[in-house]
Amino acid sequence: MPQDYGFGPERVSRFLYGTFDFFFAASDPSLGYSPDGNRLVQRWCWFSLWSAEFPAGNLLDPKTKQLTSVGQAWREYVLKQ
Repeated sequence: MPQDYGFGPERVSRFLYGTFDFFFAASDPSLGYSPDGNRLVQRWCWFSLWSAEFPAGNLLDPKTKQLTSVGQAWREYVLKQ
């Protein structure tokens, strides 16, 4: 969603952190994948390297090719894992 709908970089970064934390932690002994500690999610991807239509989740600025603040949040999260 666009920033003018209330989805600024801070909110998008909080969503990124919250969903990634959930993906790492969600498990269930009867539904999860036992070789992976019964986790419910084994793989995921943030689909928005850059988008002209919905730029709020862009990881890169399409003009400068530099990380956006959301891209920096993604990088920080990945590096701490």
